[in-house]
Amino acid sequence: AYPRTVAGELLAYSWDADANIFECKWLEKSTVNEATEIFIPDIPDFAINLSDSEYSVAKLGVTGAIISVFATKTDCQRNICIKPKA
Repeated sequence: AYPRTVAGELLAYSWDADANIFECKWLEKSTVNEATEIFIPDIPDFAINLSDSEYSVAKLGVTGAIISVFATKTDCQRNICIKPKA
């Protein structure tokens, strides 16, 4: 898993392939209108914990999905955690 595009400045991200846990932090810029996009591999049923925004999920068949985090159009730090549902 990895961020494909970030609506601002990427601070950090990590992918634990054994546990299927992805975490990402970025500073979102008010001047950016495009979504932050994150690719995740095929995780059958996952949960998304996200600070302050809406998102969409586009499945890519058996290869994974793209999570689009919509821009808030404010200067703020954003955090997301994607992991299998318990």
